[in-house]
Amino acid sequence: MADYKLNVFHWHLTDDQGWRLDLRRFPELVKYGSVRSESAVHGCTGKPRDYRGNGQPYGPYFYTAADVREILDYAKARFVTVVPEIEIPGHVRALLAAHPEFACREGLSREPRTMNGVEDEVLCAGNDEAIRFMEQVYDEVCAIFPGTYVHIGGDECPKRRWRECLKCQARIRSLGLRDEDALQAWVTRHFTEYLSKKGRRAIGWDEVLAGDPGPETVVHSWRKQKYAVAAAEKGHDVVVSALMSTYFSVPQGVKDDPFTYMSPKRRCSLAMAYAFNPFEGMTDVAKGRVLGAECCLWSECVWNEYDLAFKLWPRAFAFAEAVWSAPASPRDFADFERRAAIERRRLISRVVNCAPLR
Repeated sequence: MADYKLNVFHWHLTDDQGWRLDLRRFPELVKYGSVRSESAVHGCTGKPRDYRGNGQPYGPYFYTAADVREILDYAKARFVTVVPEIEIPGHVRALLAAHPEFACREGLSREPRTMNGVEDEVLCAGNDEAIRFMEQVYDEVCAIFPGTYVHIGGDECPKRRWRECLKCQARIRSLGLRDEDALQAWVTRHFTEYLSKKGRRAIGWDEVLAGDPGPETVVHSWRKQKYAVAAAEKGHDVVVSALMSTYFSVPQGVKDDPFTYMSPKRRCSLAMAYAFNPFEGMTDVAKGRVLGAECCLWSECVWNEYDLAFKLWPRAFAFAEAVWSAPASPRDFADFERRAAIERRRLISRVVNCAPLR
């Protein structure tokens, strides 16, 4: 990352399939959240109808506070800022394995989701104890991570359980909210304000725009560029991760690619990564709201470091050059390819499994 001036590491530490951060106050999170009875078999793309488990126990895998300090020190020495993500109110099935009392319904198993994809079970937004619990979680996260930003997730939160939950419906009525989207906005505002009092800024995925979160919320746009534009025009600071240009967990279209990808019918080629423009469609005022851009590599279909490197490089060369170039500067992809070929040889000489350019 330091070689290519990729100066922020967004560390996604929790999801439906695993909780990866050991918190002193809540040891149950890793006791139950960092293990699974099995995982999807190699090559499984995550559709429930296609799911096949490998029958192999997984974990416990998690980071201790000492591990985090080591990584933070290593990153700081290379001028890389680390931003932790602790996801709410969706993508919390691993949390609910440890604390099923914070779900909207009873009877949940004490195990994270084993297949890929999005889980219906979400944090009960009508449960005061669940809200207080997450405040205490963020207290400890802020004690471990010294940086300005804390990512609170907010994407892909199904509302089915909230519609069925008496506590959530009571919360909607008591606050005079219009619907479940507004309830998620209340959750976002609550934790944005809570973190603000601790001197931190909350970042949320662009779905948080559906309920009009507070203006201090940083919006991380991952879907279409129009969400980045909308967020900036509403006065939010923005991080741009346009799906079709910056998601390196989808295929890159090279020949004889031996690896498995999420969304195998999609493409994010080297040329598409190089063409990425985080300011596309923005006014000059909106452009001033862009804090930066991010390329994402989600690990549902990453099996080892060689797999990871193949998916990341050379597309991350293209991303780095695109975001560090002046917005109005001309792009010459042929010249980039020539230089990328030289850089690819350098990485391979360092035993980094860099993919071919085509």
